Amino acid sequence: MSLPNLGRLILCRRRLPSLVIVLLLILGAFSVIAWRGFAFVPGHTASSSFCAADLGSALDRQGHSEQVLWRGCLIASDTQRALGRFVPPGNHAPACLGCHDGTTAPGFALLWSRFPYRDAKGKIHDLAGAIREEIKRRYDGVPPNRADNVVTALYFYAAAKAGQAGLRYAVDTPQQPLFEQPDLASDDCRRKFDTLGWPRGDNAPAVVAGCNLVTETPRHVSAPIARAWGSRLSCQSCHLEAGDRVNAASLAHGAVVLPHMLTSLTQPVRFDRRVLMCFARSLNWLDFGLDAPEINPINIYANWLAQRHDLPIGVLPPGRGMPLVYDAQGRGVSFLAGENVYRERCQACHGPNGLGGRVEVGGRRPPPLAGPESFTAAATTSDPFRMAGFIHANMPPGASLEQPQLSHQEALDIAAYLTRLGRPADFTRANALDVFFNYLWINGVTKIAVWLGDPDADSRRGGGR
Repeated sequence: MSLPNLGRLILCRRRLPSLVIVLLLILGAFSVIAWRGFAFVPGHTASSSFCAADLGSALDRQGHSEQVLWRGCLIASDTQRALGRFVPPGNHAPACLGCHDGTTAPGFALLWSRFPYRDAKGKIHDLAGAIREEIKRRYDGVPPNRADNVVTALYFYAAAKAGQAGLRYAVDTPQQPLFEQPDLASDDCRRKFDTLGWPRGDNAPAVVAGCNLVTETPRHVSAPIARAWGSRLSCQSCHLEAGDRVNAASLAHGAVVLPHMLTSLTQPVRFDRRVLMCFARSLNWLDFGLDAPEINPINIYANWLAQRHDLPIGVLPPGRGMPLVYDAQGRGVSFLAGENVYRERCQACHGPNGLGGRVEVGGRRPPPLAGPESFTAAATTSDPFRMAGFIHANMPPGASLEQPQLSHQEALDIAAYLTRLGRPADFTRANALDVFFNYLWINGVTKIAVWLGDPDADSRRGGGR
């Protein structure tokens, strides 16, 4: 081989790893975008006299949510221009509202009140899937992924129109037959259905499946092997009473409020994305993705709860989310005082180290409040003021916001104590090694706590699932 050819070969071999790395980086970036979708960045949008009249006062604030809503109206009314990147050149994309005008086909408001739904054959349809199918079938286009801005903007538009129309969700009707297999429901779900009435019609199996996922999450999730570190929590560890308690993040309230903007991350949050956030942050499992089979049953169940309570879509109900408790008296907080109150009022149920209860309360073992099997530092309840509000309004069992059993100061001190016991790291602000070493550390602390003060705790690690 000549020296020039040998030199070229050496150069090519030296360049090859760099080229491979660059290609992998490009592929990785594309995969992240396709999987996660795009953050919303405000920018110039086209004017439209139709949308201005159609949305009216919904645009008064002119914030992030309003801009996403505006884009949704543009997509629905000027579909040809809005879907140009999905429709092949030369294909005509008639306006969505040309058909979905409430006469030819259901309007967006009615669609929002009916999706997701389960058909007579057992298949569940959600709005994102319907949008994808319409683009593919009617326009011979390339369907967007579920996280695409087009899908999110139409979510905002449909939800806003349902709110303007004063609609409620239509999951079941009195004329449809009752669910005929009550034994398939968990004990907590049976109690909830006995109180509110059993679901009816084609959606009933999905309502029951969603309730089971909320009350016995590890037992009913489709991919338990995907759990990151083995949380012992179920959804109702925070969403109390099968997800139906006010001041404890009622799922019914989430159903009528979402979607909205998480402006700290400029991310539009839909119900499906919020469920995935709970799985990853609160339950310390993985983000299963928007195609996860757990999402739609939980969504249908939440919509069913909202219908049972006659909650209008888009109206903020009282007792939404979790209350906040601040140090209004200026006394500060004390985790030492919190430890004393915890041992007196909480330890009997949640264990001496906050690692989970050894006795059943209301038919189940109380969840761990700290340690490797609890929620992560990225969860909503990891915020000490939010945790204090949750404790004040709901704990010990029998307490309520109107008749609390602990003072604001006691709740603040308990929250300060619990946040210092250690829990899985906030993976949104820590790299993978930090998360891993945090996991090893809190497992070590747990073992030491077991050896020193709770000798039977290690035998209970599988309990409460």
